[in-house]
Amino acid sequence: MAQIRKVKVYDIDSGLGGTHTVSIVDEWRDNRVIVRVWYGRATPTGWESWPDWDGYRFEAARDQLTNPRVLQLYKEED
Repeated sequence: MAQIRKVKVYDIDSGLGGTHTVSIVDEWRDNRVIVRVWYGRATPTGWESWPDWDGYRFEAARDQLTNPRVLQLYKEED
C-alpha cells in the first residue's frame, strides 16, 4: 500500500486570532464539509504530529476555506 506523501490543504479562521491548516475529509450538502486539522511538521520519515490540534475534525462551510495549496507530508533530505 502506497504512503500518502502530500495532501491538499486550506486555511480556516481558528477563532483564536490565527488560522488552522485543514484538509477536507468529507463533503455534505448545503456547502458543508468536515475538515481535519494538520498541526505538526514534515520529516524525512513522514508527518510528525503535534497532538494539541493535529487530527481534530470539525464541520465548516466550504466558503470559509481559503489559500488552497499542497502540504508535503515528507521532508526531502538534503
